[in-house]
Amino acid sequence: ESWGELFVRSAEFSDYRGAGSSGRVEVPFEWEDRAAIAVGTFPPNVLPPHWYTPAAYNLSTPLLDVVGHVSSSSNAVEWLRWTPEPQAAAPLVLEGELKAEAAMTPTVVSDTLDTYAHWKGITRQALEDIPQIRSIVESRLRQGINVALEGAVTAALLADTAIPEVGTVADMTTGIRAGMAAVQTAGYGQPNAVLLNPTDWAALDMAAMGATNNGPVQTPTFWGMRPVGVPALPVGTAYVGNFAVAVQLFDRGSAALYMTDAHADYFVRNIILLLAEIRALAAIPDPLAAAKIEVPVVP
Repeated sequence: ESWGELFVRSAEFSDYRGAGSSGRVEVPFEWEDRAAIAVGTFPPNVLPPHWYTPAAYNLSTPLLDVVGHVSSSSNAVEWLRWTPEPQAAAPLVLEGELKAEAAMTPTVVSDTLDTYAHWKGITRQALEDIPQIRSIVESRLRQGINVALEGAVTAALLADTAIPEVGTVADMTTGIRAGMAAVQTAGYGQPNAVLLNPTDWAALDMAAMGATNNGPVQTPTFWGMRPVGVPALPVGTAYVGNFAVAVQLFDRGSAALYMTDAHADYFVRNIILLLAEIRALAAIPDPLAAAKIEVPVVP
């Protein structure tokens, strides 16, 4: 219930006679009261300093760039998983013989979108005095949403036991190439990316540098696959796949941004609250379009 509803239902409001003041009504306050961004106070006759705004850090989202994206028209989403996968080949049929029915069984998988959101307060004075403070805070709030979505994609991959695992391999290079072969064998063509911990990526680059007489060499792709550094992946674990097919990020649109001074006592304190929010779900509709690689980590 809102504070207004609680007040209207209170005994103090029922006893109010239409003149003077009513009794005091206590309402719950469960929000964490965080310090708003402010310009501070200065001694008399001292001008506030000139604000320099450093260039905003542009957080890239390479993991979100390689997965599939689906705009959902509802909070609930459903998709089909088929068995057998991949589909068995159609049999040869001689003239006059009966044709065989294809063996395929769909299983409906359903889930609901999750909500990711966070907020920050800014004083009206800061909005007036600090250049670009609103756009900077909005950008950082959106960055936080993207970080959460990349974390959700990583968690979905690690949790899905239906993704095939490449057998025991001695090193990450061998594992990546074997994972590529597994995806192609399953019928998903050329994988579009390899996801790996930045430490493993660095080790692969160092190995490539040591194999040349011309010094450090930048390796933009692995056999045509885009490398994507994912810090949340354990060292020694990587994924190869056609992630535009294997992973889908369902959402109700891009992150929404709201601004209000109606929260708590923010209106009388001259504080504006900025809130960023998105409803989304990271899912693995087609796990065979990816392959998992695990290499023993040497202490």
